[in-house]
Formats: sequence, structure tokens, C-alpha cells
Amino acid sequence: KMGLVAPHDVATATTRFYTFLVMGNGALGLGFSTIPKIVNKAIAVRQLPSEPSAGGAALDVPAWLLGYPNAPCIQDIIDVFEAEAVRDIPAMVAAKPEISYMASRGYLQYKCFQQSLTECNPLAVRVVFDAISSSDTVDPEVAQRLLDSWKVEGAEVSFLSKLVLTKTKAYAAVLALAGILALVIDLIWEEAL
Repeated sequence: KMGLVAPHDVATATTRFYTFLVMGNGALGLGFSTIPKIVNKAIAVRQLPSEPSAGGAALDVPAWLLGYPNAPCIQDIIDVFEAEAVRDIPAMVAAKPEISYMASRGYLQYKCFQQSLTECNPLAVRVVFDAISSSDTVDPEVAQRLLDSWKVEGAEVSFLSKLVLTKTKAYAAVLALAGILALVIDLIWEEAL
């Protein structure tokens, strides 16, 4: 018998099967419970309205590549950078209620960011947050530093490269999760045979 693990006798295979089954059960449970969260986030992003919009030129990256319903306008993104609320991210975090454990530890959550920028285009708000973090949580100092760096004239290229990099990391994490789940299933399956 050949596979991802070395060949062995029946007694060893039985022991390893139950070991992989018990340990893999936890990994599979965590992994499979993450999938609906990823799907729900993708659906929520696809349903974001792109109005009101300042109009004008759109980001020079295909929207489907980034997982958005359409390419957001550059001016809408600049409006997020220039919004009053983003001048002091730590104050934004302090002013909003604690939504999760990470928020109680002082981290900026997307929900807090979104609630503080209701006057901005919702899609642009999501795009800016996605450039800051590949999850829905980020250190407020990191967020403030990035937002401040993107407020200067001509920073669209820097913003766009950070957005693509962050989205690539998020896609790589999903692929890694799928690979790990496949590996765990394969280990259990091999030992069962």
C-alpha cells in the first residue's frame, strides 16, 4: 500500500487510522466551519451597492479578479481616504461598541470601519478595508499608517498594489485551507483502506 504515509502492517494501520480520525476530526470541523464564513463574506461583498458614487475612472483591475461586483471608482476610494472618520482610527475604534473579542482588545473591525463611513460609497469602503487587511480585523495603528500613506497625491498605484497583494494572500489562505482539508481526508482514507 502506497500513499502519503509509508506502508505498514494492519495493527499499526488501525492505530494510525483512529489517531488520524480523532485528530483530523478537529481539523476538519474547524476547516469546514470556516467555509460557510468565507462564502457568506463573498456573497455579502458581491451584494454591496456601488451607489452613491462620485463617478469617474474605475480601478485598473478587473472586478471579478478581486471578487467585487464591479470596479469601484477611484474618486470613491479617495473620498474614503479623505473622510473625517479616518483621520483618527484609534478614536474610531474607541467610539464604536465592541463587536467581538478582537474589538475588545482594541483592533479595528470591518463593521466598525463601515459604520463610521456611512457617507461613503459602501463598495469603496470594503475595497479600502480589503487593502488594509485580508481578514475583517486589523491593528488600528497599521490601518492609520496605511490610510495616511494613501492620502498623498498619486498614491493610487501604491494602494492598488497593496489591494492586489492583500487579496492574493486571502486567496492563498483559502487554497491552503482546501489543501489541508484534502490532506486530512486523504490521511484518514488511506488508513481506512
